[in-house]
Amino acid sequence: MKYWKLTLLYSSCFEIPEAEHASAASRSGCSRAKPTAHTGFGIPLLFCVILIGCSRNVPRPSDLPALNPCKITITQGNNPLNEADVEVVANDPTTKYRTASGVTNNSGIANLLTYGFSGVPVGTYKVLVKKTVLEGASEQTDESGVKQVSGGKDYNLVNKKYQNENTTDLEIKIKNGQNEFSFDVGEPVHNLLESTPL
Repeated sequence: MKYWKLTLLYSSCFEIPEAEHASAASRSGCSRAKPTAHTGFGIPLLFCVILIGCSRNVPRPSDLPALNPCKITITQGNNPLNEADVEVVANDPTTKYRTASGVTNNSGIANLLTYGFSGVPVGTYKVLVKKTVLEGASEQTDESGVKQVSGGKDYNLVNKKYQNENTTDLEIKIKNGQNEFSFDVGEPVHNLLESTPL
């Protein structure tokens, strides 16, 4: 059975065919996207709202290379950083499947996925880490029982250095087989997130 969901995608992250976006969203169950900032290529973030057709059991792309399990542990001030977005970007700009991503759990561990499939292709990657929080927002429930959030401001909780492939000094090399890495992103920060006009 197919259904449709409005999903936020980052147009500055990478350029891939729309069909591959749909495949990734489907494999992840079309979970609700978080509107966090992304500065992976050192260019302004452009939010692109795309209507994606989601379906279960999407077949693996025939040209998707072999994927290797990859677990990255992120700490901040030596404490586990939970609910942080972790993305790896291949150093080779010609790589078709250039990125993989995951979200850290309460132990600061993220298991990376490539287009919704577990693992990462062999190669060398920059590591980007970001986490934001919305503060001061008000929540109301409309007549249909749906909760609506309005107002508030977004704050960045990770040093901006680690959010851009041109400034991050975190790097991994994926090999065949299991891969595990650990990084600390320095002391906690609490900076107002600058929005980029659409």
